[in-house]
Amino acid sequence: MVSLFENFIFESIPKHAMKVRPFQKFKYRSKEEEIIDDFSMGGEEVVRTFKTIERVNTLLGGNSVLVKGVQQIVQQLNLQEEPIHLYDLGCGSGDGLRSIARWARKKNIPITLIGVDANPFIVDHARQQSANFPEISFIQQDIFQKECSLKKADIVAFNLCLHHFTEEEQAILLQKCKDDKVKAILINDLHRHWLAYYSFTVFCWLTGANKMAREDGRLSILKGFKREELKLLGKNSGVLHPLVRWRWAFRYEMSLYY
Repeated sequence: MVSLFENFIFESIPKHAMKVRPFQKFKYRSKEEEIIDDFSMGGEEVVRTFKTIERVNTLLGGNSVLVKGVQQIVQQLNLQEEPIHLYDLGCGSGDGLRSIARWARKKNIPITLIGVDANPFIVDHARQQSANFPEISFIQQDIFQKECSLKKADIVAFNLCLHHFTEEEQAILLQKCKDDKVKAILINDLHRHWLAYYSFTVFCWLTGANKMAREDGRLSILKGFKREELKLLGKNSGVLHPLVRWRWAFRYEMSLYY
């Protein structure tokens, strides 16, 4: 059993991770693209990958980080009595939006949730998964295009999304939110840490995760953030003292108010 596990660890670690010393690769953000970054990707492999992501979020409380962040913004801006418009950019399967919708229903908070993703297959999959949530709608659109307007948004969420982009692209997206007069931005993303990386590797081995989930999941962690990197991103967007909170398990949450 041990030898099988060792073989799995060695054979499944992506080549990009083998080029540097084991812990050196966590010093800087990886610039490699994930498989899912190809907007033409589709099919059963993508569906299985999202199921793995959703399982991780359920077991480790990833969606609760998102919901608590939204709740804090709603309270801070006193939006409880108003219809709230929240956009989730790079929404994936819509799992996070469904968690927000369940919370809003329990609290009797009127909310409209819009998921935006560039991949047409993923948008169709998200619509199917969210059929019982009339408060959720989806738009298939590249979030960097001018046609992607956020002028109706009170809150914009980047839920496990920003790590897919370069620092320059991240700055463009935050500036877009400011230009469109968004009231608040919620960032929920991964803490780049060796324990998160190798724990996820073990999780994949125990659960028999598919290859795309294994490779993209680990690369996502290598593309994740350190606290100071997120703080700098917030400061560069015009917030003098951005508050970055560490959340279990290996997540960072940052709210920006404009």
